[in-house]
Amino acid sequence: MVIASLLNVVKVLPVGEYLTSEEESLTSEEESLTSEEESLRKKGVEFLSAVLGRCPPEKMNRQAGMKYINLYKDIAQRGILARVLTSFYCSKLEDSETVVPALKGLASLTKLQASSTSEDVPSILDAIFTHVKMKGLVQSVRFLVFTIIDTLMARHRQAMKDMNDEFIGRYIALVDGEKDPRTHLLVAFAIDRVILIEFDIANFVEYSTSHFATFQLPSDHLQTIPYGITTDDLRQALRKCLNATPDFGPLAIPVFLEKLTAGSPTTKRDTLESMSMCFPVYGSALARSHARKIWNSLKLEIFQPIDSITEEFALRTTQDLVKTMKGPMPTVGAWAEGA
Repeated sequence: MVIASLLNVVKVLPVGEYLTSEEESLTSEEESLTSEEESLRKKGVEFLSAVLGRCPPEKMNRQAGMKYINLYKDIAQRGILARVLTSFYCSKLEDSETVVPALKGLASLTKLQASSTSEDVPSILDAIFTHVKMKGLVQSVRFLVFTIIDTLMARHRQAMKDMNDEFIGRYIALVDGEKDPRTHLLVAFAIDRVILIEFDIANFVEYSTSHFATFQLPSDHLQTIPYGITTDDLRQALRKCLNATPDFGPLAIPVFLEKLTAGSPTTKRDTLESMSMCFPVYGSALARSHARKIWNSLKLEIFQPIDSITEEFALRTTQDLVKTMKGPMPTVGAWAEGA
């Protein structure tokens, strides 16, 4: 009954006629709409998204949609309501009047059980990357974009990995400059960590290292950020990105040392703790090759400390450096494979 009810909603809405229209006819019709019709169209998409958001996930799936194919051939041309809705919402991202309700609809649709498959992922991402301009959207709407990508990453990761460079490059362009700590960064860092660990980032190592190693978190005086997020939550999430791959090592260490030299006491401690977490991942070979430079910076914090707390942090980081240096040397085969 849920699928039938939703289809009835689609049929009676003024936007229903667009569900199965070709893109060219959509464009020509939309160009001739009056402002009143545009408002009605926007409200129609908003209403459809609101209804979709209340659909029980277990009822909204492809198998259920097939039961009504004979009753609603005019709407479910492909035989699957979810696929039709996905295409519809992607097309609505092209229209500035409906981009927000379309994102709400996609956020709900991607969360519904079996509502999308790996075949849908490229079209959803392409529509977002092409038409969504993050800098022109408010915080709550930008969060919808992160939510959609996060859901796709959780459910259809292989499809995104198959896109690899295309996805990574366009994702970077989409989220570049995002610094809103209100849940955005936590979700973004979680997505980033998956990309760094599971995707081939060979073409993006330099950019990624610079981005994460120089990322400026909110000041410590903002102890609690809205939504119950703290600066420490963000700091820990950022560190999980910094130590996600040994590829960051050669470029990250110089940045760490620069921050250690010029930073405030808080920055020094943060950097020292980040170094301790990253050393084991970056590996013993890198620790040995950079040991002298690292020690030259650490000993200043130990023998000429600005305060006892920073001195303690520096001592712990030195211990972690030594432990990492004592790790096993790579075998000849390992060196050859990494060459």
